Parts: sequence; structure tokens; C-alpha cells
Amino acid sequence: MTPVSLGDSVFLHFGTTSTTTGAATNADSTPTVNVAEDGVALGYAPTVTNITTGLYMVQIDCTGGNGFEAGRRYSVYVAATVGTVAGRDGIGEFEVLAVDLNTGVASVTGAVGSVTGAVGSVTAGVTVSAMGADTITAASIAAGAITSSEAPALANLDVAVSTRLATAGYTAPLDAAATRAALGLAAANLDTQLGALPTAAENATAVLDEIIEAALSLRQAMRLCIAAMGGKASGLDTTTAIYRDSTDTIDRITATVDANGNRTAVTLDLT
Repeated sequence: MTPVSLGDSVFLHFGTTSTTTGAATNADSTPTVNVAEDGVALGYAPTVTNITTGLYMVQIDCTGGNGFEAGRRYSVYVAATVGTVAGRDGIGEFEVLAVDLNTGVASVTGAVGSVTGAVGSVTAGVTVSAMGADTITAASIAAGAITSSEAPALANLDVAVSTRLATAGYTAPLDAAATRAALGLAAANLDTQLGALPTAAENATAVLDEIIEAALSLRQAMRLCIAAMGGKASGLDTTTAIYRDSTDTIDRITATVDANGNRTAVTLDLT
């Protein structure tokens, strides 16, 4: 339904034709146009003008003096006689609003259910007379901004953000030098520090050469274990038992044993 501002004029058109040929033909007399308000005859007779053969224009002045009211709906129908044959038809409907659609809304009385479209901009001040419970109050908006008197969660919005950084519970991030120090990197050149890190082979050597017992390294202990458990053995039926290394090149363990096989002396070649 077309919206119309109270005080505006509505222009509608309708045509008349011959009942025998269907050609555009003027009515026998000026057609009568009636307006109904919410289904009830308004009692207002708008102006009807014959523009050309078989075409008429209706001008409806939607003023309070003519009986029109804001918030009402109106239907328009015409009655005409052509060649002694009478006919009638509806030619339009519209709704009268209290606001001027060309200038904007001056005020809204009552609740606004919802706004489904985008609001372009608000260029003038907004006056709030009342708001519901648990909302920002009209007084706080009129004061110009949300201030420290609002809810605790909003208490510091009016204070510069920079003043909120160096608090007791805040730890500043490490700079480049402090980051290197925390990682144990003294030099500024990270590539140099990474290049100085030991290789896998160097790490393995350091582990194998670690002393584990009585000046005996892990490497030497493993050599003894391999010889004792996997190397060739000889002289086990004598008082001198010999265990060879895995490559059978040296006597890794030379043991002096008694008749019961107990070792009384041991000579080790750990090379």
C-alpha cells in the first residue's frame, strides 16, 4: 500500500472504452470518483479531469479539511457510464502518514518494534527521555559520554589506554637483548650462535666419553661388555682367561683365575 504524507496530493488515472469496439471513448458524463476511509465512505469528491479521449486524471488532496487523517487507509473507486452502459472499478489504495516522507521523522510516539534496514546516519542530537531498567540511563547519554560513574566494567573508558599498561600485574615483553640472554645467546647474530651449537656426532662423543665409574667412560665400558659377552675367548681351562675385542685384533680382557674360575687379577686394554 502506497504511503502518503498528510497534506500531500495523490494523482490517479483511469480509462474508459467503448462497450462495442473497445476503443478509447469518453464517458457519457464526467465519471464519479469516491473515496472510502477504512472501508467507510469518506464523503469527499476529488477533482476528475478529462486529459484526452478515454483517459481521466483524479486529484485527491489528502488534507485534514477534506477529512483525511494520519494512520488511516483509503481506497478509491470510480463509477462511469459509456454508451449508456454503467460500470465501476477500484483504481487505487493508499495510507496517510503523519510525517513528511521528504523531510524525515520529527518524532515517534509509542514503541518502535524494530528497524530491519540500515540507518544511514544521525546528524542531529538524540534526546532520550526514558530507558528501561538495567540499561544506560538517559542522563548518562545527555551528559555527553559514558563516564567513570557507569558500571565497573566501563569505569576506565575515559582514561588514556597508555596509563593502563604499566600496572603491578603487567610484565613488559622482553626486548631483543633480554630475549637472547634468556636463551643463553650472548651475541646479537643468531646465525653465529646456532653455528656454534654442537653437532649430533659431537653430542654422541661427549656422551660416550662421559666418566661413569672409576675413571671408566661409557665408551670403554661398552667395549668391555662387547668383549666379555661377544668376543672370542681362550685359555678358559687354564689360569689365564683371555677375551678378544669384536674385531679380534687385541686382547681386551686378560684375567688371572684360580682353579674355580674366580678372577684374582684383571688386565684391560681399552684402546
